[in-house]
Amino acid sequence: MYPTLRDKELVFCYLEAIRFKLDEEFLTLLRTEIENRDLPISPDSSEMLYIRQQQQIVHT
Repeated sequence: MYPTLRDKELVFCYLEAIRFKLDEEFLTLLRTEIENRDLPISPDSSEMLYIRQQQQIVHT
């Protein structure tokens, strides 16, 4: 069994998949899971800002 992505990670992966213009089928899978979890999809949300900050810490 695979571990489940946390909500913030799922939204981040979706936004990054859009940014990198990944396959539409993959985007659909992510979008479906986001909708199932009733999560917001907004690049300006506080969740996304938090995720970006965490990634900058990891990459420095």
